[in-house]
Amino acid sequence: MEQTIYRGRTSLIKYWYLVGMGGLMIMTGVQLINSPGAFETGFLFLIPGILFVGAAFLCVRRTSYTVTSQRVIQRTGLFSPRASQVPFSEIRHIQVDQDHTERLLGIGNIVVTATRPTGRKVVFPGIRSPGKVADMIPGRRIKAARPGPRPGPGSGSGPGASVTRL
Repeated sequence: MEQTIYRGRTSLIKYWYLVGMGGLMIMTGVQLINSPGAFETGFLFLIPGILFVGAAFLCVRRTSYTVTSQRVIQRTGLFSPRASQVPFSEIRHIQVDQDHTERLLGIGNIVVTATRPTGRKVVFPGIRSPGKVADMIPGRRIKAARPGPRPGPGSGSGPGASVTRL
């Protein structure tokens, strides 16, 4: 019987720039609305600010990720949902990507690559604690990435998929 191991969404922190800019515009708009003679100008800041913050929330709500005991599933879309899944038997490689900013914020991307012939990829962008989520995929070996040339496919430390942390 299939059990859910992890269920999550993209972290709102990934869209910090939209939330920050929108928040500043909302605060500026409210201040201008409350100022004498600047009522209309206040709305020129308030409405785009609300749109920025709303866009960030929609980006977070439109995608969800699930790791079960048998597969990895990504669901996207608000009005016409689609699902992409990779059974564990078809996983060739799992990669955890974090740039410097993402590492400071504690988020990152997980890229799950399927075996051939499809070779499809399922990307989990902006996941909190991406290393821990990658570790939740049962039976997968963790392989830390080292500086220098990257090993080619199939050069892991044993059978099955490998996980690369960058």
